[in-house]
Amino acid sequence: LSLEANALYLPGVTVSDDTLVRQYPAGPEFSHILGYVGPINQQEYDASLSVGGTGPYLPTDMVGRGGVEEALETDLRGTRGGRWVQTDARGVVIAEIPGRRLDPSPGLTAVLTIDKNFQSAVTAALQAGIDAANAAAKKAPAVTASSGSTTAPAPDVGAGAVVAIDPRNGEILALVSLPTFDNQLFVEGISDQQYQAYLNDPYKPLTNAAIDGEFPPGSTIKPFYATAGLNEGTISTTTTYTCGGEIRVPVVGDESGGNNYKCWVYPGHHGPMAVEQALAQSCDCFFYNVGAPGQQIPGTNQLLHYYNPGDSIPHDFSGLGIDKMAQYLDDFGFGKPTGIELPSEATGLVPTPKWLFQSSLHAYWSVGDTINTSIGQGHLLVTPLQLAAAMAAIANGGTYHQPRLVKALQDGGGQVVHSFADVARPVSVAPPHIDVVQTGLRLEVSEPAGTAYGKFVKTGSAVGVSGKTGTAQYGSQNEYAHAWYTAYAPYDSPRIAVSVLIEGGGEGATFAVPVADAVLSAFFAKTNASG
Repeated sequence: LSLEANALYLPGVTVSDDTLVRQYPAGPEFSHILGYVGPINQQEYDASLSVGGTGPYLPTDMVGRGGVEEALETDLRGTRGGRWVQTDARGVVIAEIPGRRLDPSPGLTAVLTIDKNFQSAVTAALQAGIDAANAAAKKAPAVTASSGSTTAPAPDVGAGAVVAIDPRNGEILALVSLPTFDNQLFVEGISDQQYQAYLNDPYKPLTNAAIDGEFPPGSTIKPFYATAGLNEGTISTTTTYTCGGEIRVPVVGDESGGNNYKCWVYPGHHGPMAVEQALAQSCDCFFYNVGAPGQQIPGTNQLLHYYNPGDSIPHDFSGLGIDKMAQYLDDFGFGKPTGIELPSEATGLVPTPKWLFQSSLHAYWSVGDTINTSIGQGHLLVTPLQLAAAMAAIANGGTYHQPRLVKALQDGGGQVVHSFADVARPVSVAPPHIDVVQTGLRLEVSEPAGTAYGKFVKTGSAVGVSGKTGTAQYGSQNEYAHAWYTAYAPYDSPRIAVSVLIEGGGEGATFAVPVADAVLSAFFAKTNASG
């Protein structure tokens, strides 16, 4: 400022504030959380002006772009000050006009819920999982669709997300989306070549897949349908359905035909399944029954029904139906933003007959749509953040906490001026039904038939992990799959819930579970060391 004020006496000296820029020392692993700052554009500047033509910004100001920088722009920027001065004919400041000074106020400091070292450990674990899935994809040059036909080689694997949340209060412990980007480049000046590389990267490094990526959840959705069925009384702990590896649902007027819906173990089978074992072993046939409703077939006196392999006896459906399924998914936070302090959060999609008819598909809902939705396929889409927050609600016994990334805002002296309170509500499921589902999720890890049994080699059995695997098919013939896993630990007093997604990664038990294992191992190593 002194140099600027005496510029007349300093010919050839130019003062630039280009070096007064944001510094992001934590590295790219925080870029999706923090965002960056960039020049205000004309539209934003015009929108900020009041009726009198004034506003908080100058045309040359920097504003938040993405992440916390954008979400907390008003709190972080502070207000500018000013002073009126008297100058001589040459522009030299002679004196300041008394009483006209306006002192500036610094912006507030945001205290995040994220631990830097844990965030780094989660980033490394996810990258290792992506690399393992990609190596496996390269060894399998062709993929087989669900129809049995062989299609093009499997695509490379290069993206994924992990969200870790405290089920006791909703605080985000880690939030990772890979690939990421270097937010410092956007502050210091990014080349057009690098920017175009980001834009054209097929793995979308500028997109925060943890909150903005929408994917079919596969079998990770089954715990929420189980709680719904138990709460509605359409199933109980003694309800059993026989898994013969698939079911056949006839069409009207053709009892010998129809559509076959396979269990993931096909051509194997699970046999008789109750809810706890169905969760542990992820039996699709059981959850077809949880979802498909007991309703009359239009134009007949029959209920919707199916046949098991080699069985000529029809079995009537008596499940929830899509409207009840959607109701409970909404209760667990699916199909809408969680409200985390980040911009551009996706809503996901909880499909209903009304939605399907009003969509671009303009189609009528069928029992097949309900069956697909009951195992996390079809039109259903969730974000990794939604899944982590919903699993946290099961982990803690039935309380949904809104995910929080910011603990508090502090002034320049370190005093807290605003604390972000825990926003919590109970889900509409009775605690005993949550207990049943918790048992099933624990069995998935602890019993030999469980889909994640013996896979937590880093975390160790002493911690006590509960979880649910998921393999969500996609592609024109369902020939590819996203690898999912969601878990919490310890099972009897949870301190962390996680969701892991590897896009196009294959089987959740093979590729997503090891990531969760590394994440939980790092968490308990950190918390045990710190007490």
